[in-house]
Amino acid sequence: MKRFSLVILGIFLSSGWALAQTGDNTGSPPASVPVTDQANAQASTATETANAKLAEIRERAQTTSEKDAKDTEGKLDATKASVDKEAAAKGDGVVAGRLATEFGMTSDALMAEKAQYNTGWGDLMIAHSLAANGTDVTIDQLFGMRTTDHLGWGQIANGMGLKLGNVVSAVKSEGKVATGQSTGDGKVATMHGSGAKGASATHGASATHGSSSTHGASSTHGQSAGGVGAGAGAGSSSVHGHAGK
Repeated sequence: MKRFSLVILGIFLSSGWALAQTGDNTGSPPASVPVTDQANAQASTATETANAKLAEIRERAQTTSEKDAKDTEGKLDATKASVDKEAAAKGDGVVAGRLATEFGMTSDALMAEKAQYNTGWGDLMIAHSLAANGTDVTIDQLFGMRTTDHLGWGQIANGMGLKLGNVVSAVKSEGKVATGQSTGDGKVATMHGSGAKGASATHGASATHGSSSTHGASSTHGQSAGGVGAGAGAGSSSVHGHAGK
């Protein structure tokens, strides 16, 4: 009888231990998501956001009036021609050195981009000027819209929400740097936004290239405000571009 009781007790204790183990497994926290999976998810989200933003730029670019697009393109072409002419006369290295100072890059990096996109100095200068005034738009994406979507710079600028008059003035200002008529200071001329979707008055230059001032401050960057467009902010005077010699 005593042995039988011990056997029953053993079975009872074993069953209790098994139940306890089952309870522990049921209550254990789920395994954490691997770091690589989290990184992949974040990268996927970032890609979707970038694609949506580009789609919005393309859609808005298509709404540019034919007159505005043609007028803007003609003025930008004139500046491009002067820059490319300077490069042909003085050499790629000279123009690359001037623009490198302005865009916060090295001459070699700019030369590599010129070769990569098989483009002229004028177009590369415009692309960097737009990128500095855009919201997370890369040089690669800009040239992609040029080659794949066959959009003009004026259309792209309008798609980015920039005032076309500001774009023309800013590019002309950067053209003076490229042709040696003024000295680059690392602050890309500001292109004001044309609406809620456009770049803000303080977003004309990225953190790398310098920023404009607002609210009672004076931003001096060359040309008078009349040639650029809207003021930089409340109570401020805005002079964008580079002063020519």
